[in-house]
Amino acid sequence: MFFYVTTIGFPIQKSDVFIPTISEENASTYKASCTELNISQVFENPKSLIGTKVKVKGELLQKQENFDNTTFIHLKVPDLYPNPYIVVTYSSKIPYNEGDSLDIYGVYDYPVLIGKDETSRITVPSIKGAYIEKV
Repeated sequence: MFFYVTTIGFPIQKSDVFIPTISEENASTYKASCTELNISQVFENPKSLIGTKVKVKGELLQKQENFDNTTFIHLKVPDLYPNPYIVVTYSSKIPYNEGDSLDIYGVYDYPVLIGKDETSRITVPSIKGAYIEKV
């Protein structure tokens, strides 16, 4: 089961967690505006990239599609330490399945707390996804 908790102030607005998706017609321009996520920088200072447009490659570990057509994704990212994944929020449903390799383009954010209770919660980075493609 997927659990998601955010440290963003309350009440949480949809715009705090999601950004608009990018159409296929505008994808190449948006993709060109993103830089590869710097894993070393995330490790050294995870807050330093907040608000930066990034691209990150990873494996879809788990997805949760919600009643409002939004999607939460656990994305396993190679070399990310100490927790090997990022939470991706996406403002529509996606046609991809667990195990698929994806390129995610969006806006970096930190921190997000995930877990089912106080003792199991961990802090991870997140990406507010704007465009996703299978690789």
